[in-house]
Order: sequence, then structure tokens, then C-alpha cells
Amino acid sequence: MKKYMLPIIGLIIGLTTMISCKKSATSSACKIIRIYYTDSASRADFTYDGNTLSRVDYRLKSGESEGYSLYHYTSGKLSGYEDYDSTGVTLRKTEYIYDSNGRLVNENYYVKSGSSLPLSAHYGYEYYSNGNLQKFTRYDNGSTVLETHTYTDYDANGNNIKGYDNNSLGVTVDTFFFTYDNHPNFLSLFFLQGPANPNNPLTHTYKPTVGAVFTDTYIYRYDSKGNVIFQHEAADGEDAYIDYDCGQ
Repeated sequence: MKKYMLPIIGLIIGLTTMISCKKSATSSACKIIRIYYTDSASRADFTYDGNTLSRVDYRLKSGESEGYSLYHYTSGKLSGYEDYDSTGVTLRKTEYIYDSNGRLVNENYYVKSGSSLPLSAHYGYEYYSNGNLQKFTRYDNGSTVLETHTYTDYDANGNNIKGYDNNSLGVTVDTFFFTYDNHPNFLSLFFLQGPANPNNPLTHTYKPTVGAVFTDTYIYRYDSKGNVIFQHEAADGEDAYIDYDCGQ
């Protein structure tokens, strides 16, 4: 649930995320400078090199460091990033590889083990002829498939509205559905590990092959410039607040 909405905060609570910079959908002059949750008391502070995200610091609301991430680019595209603990020890590293059309096709993920940083998993991406993401497959550090995420349906705006997940045996374990509002996606950061949906999700319905159907809902508040300044996720009850720097 939270992984679809706030990738930076997802890092704070231990989720692995893949992000890339793009101009804010609401205002090209605005940058997100902070995202924080009231309940978890965690926050992320963003540092830019011009219009490019260069660093994210993860902190408690008291200001105490919970670690940070550094981002790297090649020809304007995110080529990778590293996650560090509060003392500067590298915990994880992610690398991105693109095809000649600028689409992400491979991702390598490394995790600290003792004093080394071995390959932990890697991902392969496939696309429809119109450029929409069709699926991505997660492998172990070799060629064994761990899971596959397939995106079957998109709306007229290019938002993914339906898909399904398969486990390592190729068996479908769930089907998911999304609905969206008509506002531009509020994050100036988006998942590389999934469709770059242009609008804000309103509901996420998860239908497992076995078990109860679950629907998560989201509520937003906007400032006078159309930037989201508040987001509530029903699944965990936490309220997220977003601070912007819109220049002069």
C-alpha cells in the first residue's frame, strides 16, 4: 500500500524503492523538500543539485539521523543510488540499465553482507508497443525467478488500472486494481519499479487467489498552486505531509 504512494517514506520503514527525478506535475518550479508522517515520527529531507535529486536524509522528527541515500545520473537518467546508515556505512546499492529508447530494462540490487556488497537480486522489464510497462520479473542473484508483476490494463490517461502477480512457480497469487483522481501525480519522484502513473491513486483493491479482498483508499488536500500538502492512507491510518519549495 504505502509502497505505491510514498517511496521515500517507504525507505524509512525499510521498503526497497527505485526512484527517478522528473519535473513536478503540478509546477515545474516546485520541488518536494520534505515528506513526513505524524504517527511514525519519521521524515525525509530532499537535497537537489539544480533540478536533480542528489540526496535524501531520513530522520526522526527530532532531527536524529536514520541514514541517507545518494543518487547518481548518466545523461540525465538515474543510473543508481546507495543507501547508508547514520554512520556512513553502505547498506544497499541499486544500479539501472536502459535500452536505446531510454526505457529501464535491467536493475541490479546489492545488499550488505559482512564487509562486502554482493548482488542480492536483479530485475528485468518488458514493455508494450506503446511504451507502457507490461511486466517486471524479479530474480535471485542468478537466473531463478522469484516473482513476476504484470500490468494488463491502462486508462486513457496512461494510469495502470489492473494487473496480477505470479509467484516463483508461475502461479497467479493475486489480482490488483486501481482507480485515480484527475489531479497530476503529486510526487516529483516516481517508482522505476512500476508504471509512472500520471494521476493520484484513489483506491487500490487487492484480490488474492485465496483470502479476503482488501481495498485501500487515499485522501488528498491541495494548496493554491495545486500541490498536494496532505495525504491520508486508510490502510495504516497515517497522515503524510508534504513541504515544497516553489522558488520566488
